Amino acid sequence: MSAKNNPLYRQIAEKIKCDVINEHLKEHQALPSESKLAKMFDVSRVTVRKAIQTLIHEGALYSVHGGRTYVNETSAPPKPNRSIYKLRGYTEEMIRLKTDLLHKIVTFREETPPSHVKDELNLAKDENVYFVQLLRFFDGDPVVFEESYLPVNLFPELSERALQYSKYDYIERIGHSIQHRYSEILPGEPEKRVQKQLDMQEGLSLFELKSLSYLADGRCFEYSHVHFHPEKYTFTFVPVQGI
Repeated sequence: MSAKNNPLYRQIAEKIKCDVINEHLKEHQALPSESKLAKMFDVSRVTVRKAIQTLIHEGALYSVHGGRTYVNETSAPPKPNRSIYKLRGYTEEMIRLKTDLLHKIVTFREETPPSHVKDELNLAKDENVYFVQLLRFFDGDPVVFEESYLPVNLFPELSERALQYSKYDYIERIGHSIQHRYSEILPGEPEKRVQKQLDMQEGLSLFELKSLSYLADGRCFEYSHVHFHPEKYTFTFVPVQGI
């Protein structure tokens, strides 16, 4: 894409990255202030701020408490990242990082749901669910262990083969429209089984994402509990006015 067609903030982000590549900015060096960068590139501070947020999201920069922004270690590989404001699956995240999509289906079975799952999915007494455990990999390392429940009556033809790629793509291919998801992020100590799946060291805590996902017609189609390796996965919180 030519510079003329690139958004201005993206052009500024590329210029900052060039300064890093050419070693005008060293690893862990603080960036100039927004006002100085705005004057340097002859753009508004809003444009500079958006460029910096983009580079933080991509892992080229990092910020610390107090508002200072620094150059990240250029040799460090990017980590998979999830924005809490986007309904994006792990498959879409791997596509963004331009890496192979690798996961292992640990468990796939039809079962009677636990009582709390039945309540969350608003199921009748005799309705069953699929219980799915997926282990997601990045650069050969396990980074996400996902456990989910999906109503059998919504997806009677669901199979292990359908889960080899994107679960959400499959759901939309069979005619459903995905609307939104309610999530809560909780810090906690992992259970031994989770620790084993993610190959975690003793004493590490992690973040867990509990979610309810809904179709456009209002039906809840998934209850999920996702565990993220604390050293190999990041979350992005980007405040947006009006949210």
